[in-house]
Amino acid sequence: MVMFKEKDNLIVPIVTPRFNSKNDEIGLEKLINFLIKNKADAIFILGTTGEFTKLSLSEKISIIETSAKIINNRIPLVVGISAKNISETVELIEVASRLNLGAVVLAPLFGNGDVEDKINITLKNSKLPIIIYNNPGIHNNQNLDLEVIKKYHDNSKIIGIKDSSGNEEYFDQLENISSDRFLVFQG
Repeated sequence: MVMFKEKDNLIVPIVTPRFNSKNDEIGLEKLINFLIKNKADAIFILGTTGEFTKLSLSEKISIIETSAKIINNRIPLVVGISAKNISETVELIEVASRLNLGAVVLAPLFGNGDVEDKINITLKNSKLPIIIYNNPGIHNNQNLDLEVIKKYHDNSKIIGIKDSSGNEEYFDQLENISSDRFLVFQG
């Protein structure tokens, strides 16, 4: 597993290239190689930029496997594992773990189920580091409860939170609980 070198890495969330309504593996390979050549420190697939909400489970698995093969441990591959239901999330965790990738990213307010149940299931099933994802755009305009984040931020498997809220006050509160071990990513 390739992991992050330092706190100020450039983690690039990428689109999921599509052609004729199918995953475009050639486009994906060109995009990943371009980013690696131009000094990306890590690549984040299947986030909101990657339109994960519009892909089937089999398409997501294909993107994970293809991306891992292309990257070939040159830099960390960070994988969004959020899904409409817990069973799909667990399956995505299993794929990412089998491939020994850099980290998994969970948007616990997305899809069906309780936020803490999703976090606990991810903790139980993932051997990889976990990044929590706060994105009101896919969370019915809600931010993750700061008390929930505080509850889990000391867990050694959870390495940080990605905040896409655009809310400066909320971000400042996240920064107040950040540490060398619990990173706060903005984007």
